[in-house]
Amino acid sequence: MIHFHNVTYPAFIKQQDGTFGVYFPTLFPEHGADYPLATGNTQQHAIANAQKELAYTLAGMLYDNETLPSPVPFHCDDASQQYIEMETSFEPYAEEINAHLRGRHWHIDYYDANDPPRFSAVGYKNENDQWDIYFNDALLFTVMRYAEAEEQFHHYAEHVLLPNLAKKSRGLSFHIPNAYGTYLHHILNGINVRDFIWHNGGREAYYIEDDSLGRDLFPPARLLDGSTLQHIISDEPYYIIFADLKAFQHEADVEDIANYEQFVRSECQLVLLVVDCSHVYMYAKDPQTLAQIYANAVAQQFEKIQFITDDNDELTMFVAF
Repeated sequence: MIHFHNVTYPAFIKQQDGTFGVYFPTLFPEHGADYPLATGNTQQHAIANAQKELAYTLAGMLYDNETLPSPVPFHCDDASQQYIEMETSFEPYAEEINAHLRGRHWHIDYYDANDPPRFSAVGYKNENDQWDIYFNDALLFTVMRYAEAEEQFHHYAEHVLLPNLAKKSRGLSFHIPNAYGTYLHHILNGINVRDFIWHNGGREAYYIEDDSLGRDLFPPARLLDGSTLQHIISDEPYYIIFADLKAFQHEADVEDIANYEQFVRSECQLVLLVVDCSHVYMYAKDPQTLAQIYANAVAQQFEKIQFITDDNDELTMFVAF
């Protein structure tokens, strides 16, 4: 539960271009002396705004599982700066702050030479007061504090994503349980199935009816729109023996894709093959999509996860049989 009462932090007031700003150089060592936490047209207005913004900031720290920093006094060497002791409390703003915190989430970015960031993750607080960190909708890990999330995501980017993307990975292979369920839905988690037209290779997959193999999972139609496929793979349990799905953005681009070389030359964006009930092979052209597929496979706790490269690709034909 978030609560604090009558806490005080040193600050200074400075007027610039007719506006008063309240600065907290020791509370925010990196930028507190350069950027005001609050401003106002008058000194009294600036102080009132700073009391509210300070309460919001401290509440956010506690919500993030951080401890409130100790006040650190300082001396104003600049004659334009007026030193003050800023006191605030949670209670006057409790209702507003609680409403604000309900939507609070984290963004964790990884930069290399590119701008904007190369990879981005997002964190949401769970019912256990911990933070779940997601990359492209796949849960990577759970932490207590932002610094932990940043460290672990940077490690993941540098030791998993970048090395495998540098290998010009073709795709990803992994094993799913040899059991019935809605495994295609889990495999495609994080990919907007509805955005694509799917070439349906059919093969062998069946709904489970009275604990036995029942109706065919896939209709005879060669093409499936994304909404239809989403419904098929999500709503009822089924058992997959073989599956062959290929994603295209436009119906006019759909063609038979027999191997990786044809995949590269085609407009096909994603290939999903399930062989012998548990062996899954996925190919994607977009590196971010491939990174997401990997993150999701880890989050789903699939087994024998491996990037497919030019050196280890064992599929000569893109056909599940």
